[in-house]
Amino acid sequence: MSVLERLIIYLWIPNLFVNKGGIQVYSSFFVSALQQLYSQYQYRVFLKLDDSAPDSAVAQENTEYYCSGSWPKPIRTIHFALRLVLSGLWQQPNLAIATHANFAIAAFLLKRLTGTPYWVIAHGIEVWNIDRPQLKTALQHADRILAVTHYTRDRLIAGQNLNPHRVKVLPNTFDSETFQITAKPSYLLERYNLSADQPIILTVARLDPNEQYKGYDRILQALPTVLATCPDARY
Repeated sequence: MSVLERLIIYLWIPNLFVNKGGIQVYSSFFVSALQQLYSQYQYRVFLKLDDSAPDSAVAQENTEYYCSGSWPKPIRTIHFALRLVLSGLWQQPNLAIATHANFAIAAFLLKRLTGTPYWVIAHGIEVWNIDRPQLKTALQHADRILAVTHYTRDRLIAGQNLNPHRVKVLPNTFDSETFQITAKPSYLLERYNLSADQPIILTVARLDPNEQYKGYDRILQALPTVLATCPDARY
C-alpha cells in the first residue's frame, strides 16, 4: 500500500477559499497539486478557521473537508486539535501533512498513538526561533519537513539540529495564468515619472512594525549600494 494511498492534510488557514494570504495560497496550490498528481488517493482536509467549503470543492470525489470555523474562538483550537487526533485514530491514515508548524504537535501525538508518519511545512518566521519544547520534539520526529526557501531550511536545520536529509525545499509558486511577464504599464510609468527601461524593485508585503522580517527595511538600507552601481534603479 502506498504511503499516499490515504492522505490527511492539516491546514492552518484563516480562510482557504476567500481572502487568501501567503500560507493559504501555498496550501491551496499544495492540495491542488496532490489532487492532480495522485487523483486515485483520498484526501481529508481539516480547516481550522473556515466555516465551510464551497460547492466546487465539496464536489471533488476524492476530497473531504472538515471545517471548524463555526465554533466560538475560545474553544475552536481545542475542537480543531481533538478533531485532528480523533479522526486520525478512527481513519488510520497513511500520512499526515501539517501545513503549519503549530499542527506538528498534534501530528506527533497521532504518530505516537498510531504510528502514522507525518510531514511538516515550514514557511518562515514560525520556525526560525523555536523555544517550545513540544514543538521542538514534534519537528525532531517529523518524517519530512518541506521548507519554502533554502534560507528557512538552513536556519531550521541549524537551530533545531535536524537531519538535513529529512528537510527538503518546496518553494512558493504562483498562478501562471494570472501573472505573466508583460510590458510595464504606461499609466504607472507616467504616474511615477519612470522610463520603460528603468530597473524597478518592488516589494509586496504588510508594512507592520511587528513584521520587519519581511525585509523591506533591509532593501532601504541597501539602496545606496544599489544606486552606486545602478543609479537609475527605483524602489
